[in-house]
Amino acid sequence: MIEFIEGETAAPEPTVEHTKEDGTVEERVNPIYQAWQKSDRLLRGWITGTLAEEVMGTVIGLQTSKEICDELAAIGKPIEDHSKVFWLLSGLGQEYESFTTTMMKPPTPSYIDVVALL
Repeated sequence: MIEFIEGETAAPEPTVEHTKEDGTVEERVNPIYQAWQKSDRLLRGWITGTLAEEVMGTVIGLQTSKEICDELAAIGKPIEDHSKVFWLLSGLGQEYESFTTTMMKPPTPSYIDVVALL
């Protein structure tokens, strides 16, 4: 998915031309675009799901994960590790309650360590 963020996977054309048997040309939805859009939406959801409320207003209305990442990079303030751990654990749900409780006890592990334990 990193290729979406870095812009290596550009959005394909949303439609393609299709020639019918009678020789007429019609535009159809590009299935490659649909697959790209599905992946990009998933990535956008992951990114926005980790953002603090104060930052959400900055990315509302942006259409691609690349646009969101560019905007976040322009802010220039990295999210502190303990905040990332808190937001990750808060979003896990009931089935991870004992894991979350254990990870929230001081000293809080690093974000990378928590991700590795999932």
